[in-house]
Amino acid sequence: MSPEVVAEDNVFLRIVNERRLLEPTEVERLLKSESNNGNSFDATLLEEGIYTRDEILKTLENYFFYPSLDLNKIKPDPSALLLVPDRMARRYQAFPIKKENGVLEIAMASPDNNRAIEDLKLASECRLNIHVAPQSDVVDSIESWYGTLAKELKPKTKDQQKKSLFGDVFISGAKPLLPELMEEEHGATELSAKIFQKAADLNVTDIHIEPGRGRLTVRYRIDGILQVACVFPESMTPTLISRIKIVSGMDIAERRVPQDGRTSIEHPIKGLVDCRVSSLPSTWGEKIVVRLLTKDDSLLNLNNLHMPAELHEKWRQVVGLPLGMILVTGPTGSGKTTTLYASIAELDRGSTNIITLEDPVEYEMDGITQVQIHSKAGLTFQSGLRSILRQDPDTVLVGEIRDHETAEIACRAALTGHKMFSTLHTNDAASAVTRLVDMGVEPYLLTAALKAVLAQRLIRVLCPHCKQTKPTTKTDQARLEAPDLKEFQVANGCRKCSGTGFHGRQAVYELLLVEESVHDLIINRGSSREITRIGMKEGMTCLRESAKKLVLEGVTSLSEVERVGLLKRE
Repeated sequence: MSPEVVAEDNVFLRIVNERRLLEPTEVERLLKSESNNGNSFDATLLEEGIYTRDEILKTLENYFFYPSLDLNKIKPDPSALLLVPDRMARRYQAFPIKKENGVLEIAMASPDNNRAIEDLKLASECRLNIHVAPQSDVVDSIESWYGTLAKELKPKTKDQQKKSLFGDVFISGAKPLLPELMEEEHGATELSAKIFQKAADLNVTDIHIEPGRGRLTVRYRIDGILQVACVFPESMTPTLISRIKIVSGMDIAERRVPQDGRTSIEHPIKGLVDCRVSSLPSTWGEKIVVRLLTKDDSLLNLNNLHMPAELHEKWRQVVGLPLGMILVTGPTGSGKTTTLYASIAELDRGSTNIITLEDPVEYEMDGITQVQIHSKAGLTFQSGLRSILRQDPDTVLVGEIRDHETAEIACRAALTGHKMFSTLHTNDAASAVTRLVDMGVEPYLLTAALKAVLAQRLIRVLCPHCKQTKPTTKTDQARLEAPDLKEFQVANGCRKCSGTGFHGRQAVYELLLVEESVHDLIINRGSSREITRIGMKEGMTCLRESAKKLVLEGVTSLSEVERVGLLKRE
């Protein structure tokens, strides 16, 4: 635990040594005397009669340049005590006295602790009027005045405390991933840093910080599934939320409307991790969601995408085409952006002009021009794409095709000598074709521009440390179309996978090459089912078959394929 965060053990001893107010031999004698007996040094000086209380107060004023306060003559306002949790008051040796006009008057033993002052501001949501007071007086006042109040506010036993905090959060029987964060005392600054660092350690994609009745819940999305990381008392809500909003460049005074912000953390292994932060007002306070994005573009490589060898070679050929539109489809969170960036990384960035138009820019890559959408300023996908085409691009990546105008501009760009990458939210490759026609793109334009559509899903991979073998039933064999299959792998759960039975994710793909047979269907406005049938006839492996193959290979489980919707549950 960093010493700059916690309160100093013996404030006045530091002052005496720095200012040489007493001889070293006298200091050593006082520290060994019975009067010391674990007390703060100022209490020892008072008991020995070496300093009066007024002399100690004056010395503190001259050292810290804050007005001093004799807490023995002060009666605090109970409502002020409620603004600073007792654990924080003890941790920082800070005693709240009263609040007036948004300003909290507070006495501190170490008013030069900037981290403490920042956390106290966040906790109380007030400006601070700071006084300095003898350490012994601050500690005694906290023990005396918080004692009765703390008993009323806290559950009497640890079991009661857990029950009041957790409520029905763990109704499924799941245990928190980070119980150690709930056992230790942390200020908002330290706690937010640990939540972010632990998320990076565990390969978390999203952090959910959710206020609720009587508690603040932190959940991590790991391999696409949300898991409870830790739970805190409701009193931590304003402090922690405000701290995250501050570091993300958001307005902490505005709590009525959603906001967006960004920050980053330094990770010892992953390097700089970009954090995209959004807030949303809710019944119990603002909910914060943080998307974590690793900026290391060395991971963006087609060889890391686990494509089957035959499909991998076909996709490389598609990416190497000199012009045309290439689409990647799938629902949100299916890895479309990662695939597109890995594909762009295959191109020669030295001899070609590559420009991307994104909302937001998720990965930073050298050698390409990346443009961030800013709708309020008038920079939309449509206007941005028109401007990009005046920048002499060879390859263009449009983050998403959302409307007719963007789709038509993209198609015409693909016809005029540009290579155009983009994404659509469709369930399979063939549906991308019919979606563009439904958007109003003329079929003759689409047949000339579109070269290929890659659909994908992310499926969790079984944990290699704990996966188990299970005999198949006739139903299992029928669903997997493998009548001779005697057994397959299922999830179990261990410490290495946090009890989930899965560790990491892998994509499954289907690649539709838009060739002459598909052109005829597009011109005749054929259905997605007809396009899929033609594609499979020409060698396309559909998502469902790709997923079943992973089950047969023991990479994933049948239940996981059902979860992502590639097989209907029986």
